[in-house]
Amino acid sequence: MLGHLAHFGIYINRRVLRENRALMEQQEREYRESEERDRALLAERRRQQEEKEKEIRKRKQEEKERLAKVVERMQALRNLREEFVVRQIPDDYDGEDSIRVLVRYPSGSTSKHRFSPKENSLFEVVFAKSCCPWFFEAYYGFPREKLNFCSLRYHELFSDYRLSQNQESEPWVMPKTFEELANIFSVLKNCKSFPQQSPCY
Repeated sequence: MLGHLAHFGIYINRRVLRENRALMEQQEREYRESEERDRALLAERRRQQEEKEKEIRKRKQEEKERLAKVVERMQALRNLREEFVVRQIPDDYDGEDSIRVLVRYPSGSTSKHRFSPKENSLFEVVFAKSCCPWFFEAYYGFPREKLNFCSLRYHELFSDYRLSQNQESEPWVMPKTFEELANIFSVLKNCKSFPQQSPCY
């Protein structure tokens, strides 16, 4: 009888050991799986954070480049205006065939000029005025017609500005002389200004 009991006791101990071992293996497996999930979750969070930081850096760089472009554009416009001011382009032609031009600016200011029919320097004279907007289009006559009179350099700067505002740019047109325009009737009435860009003023 005792022999049977001893044998039974050994059997129970082995079964308990097997069960304990299986339980420990299961716990270790679950622990490893939990660790893997945690590592995967941590890696995903790190990836998302890196993507977010990358996007922030990208936006900051784009904004930095945009502002640098604004500063560069405005400096180019100032240089262009200064060039016209220094050149003191004549606008007081007094011949019998003189073309008299009245320019009205968005601010309400006006300026009067006299040109030879052979001249096409109206833009230089107008843009040299401090009351002239940095970005503008000019119209004349009745019905109103757009006057293509700006220099190529100004057109490039203006087109660059328009593109920065998600607006379409137009091809440059060689400025015509007053004689070529023929129908200007000595009156340049309205200037349409465009929003100016801060922080460059």
